[in-house]
Amino acid sequence: MKNIVILALCMLACVLVHAQTPLAVKTASYNFTISAPAGATAAEQFGELKITAGTGYCVEVSVGAANSVASKKAELAKNPQYNFKAYITDTPDGFLYSTTLGTVHFFYAKKVGAKILAFEDFKTAHYTQAQEQAMFDSAKSAK
Repeated sequence: MKNIVILALCMLACVLVHAQTPLAVKTASYNFTISAPAGATAAEQFGELKITAGTGYCVEVSVGAANSVASKKAELAKNPQYNFKAYITDTPDGFLYSTTLGTVHFFYAKKVGAKILAFEDFKTAHYTQAQEQAMFDSAKSAK
């Protein structure tokens, strides 16, 4: 019985992490829709956007032509502060990666309208791989 309860709780946690609804983001610099957890909010500060929902979801969005997968990979390779270990998921538009510190992060770049948007997790927080995957999937949904 104990194993069934634990399994049910794990399944519920997975559903809660991945249950997402459309969030319309309209600020001075940004205008797009993204799938995000229910209750998520978006706020722009100093040209960067943060989309948050509780403590398990924080996506930072920036805009600019330098936002490319190749440039981010080069930055990870040359800058030891990232503690890069390996790619978990690697696609033409983005990736999840692990660090030597045991953390997981993501980066995703997408052209939305006339702007190239870069999506990343909030680096000072630590998220599970499932939370990072949910944020990565959100970034892929931007339009």
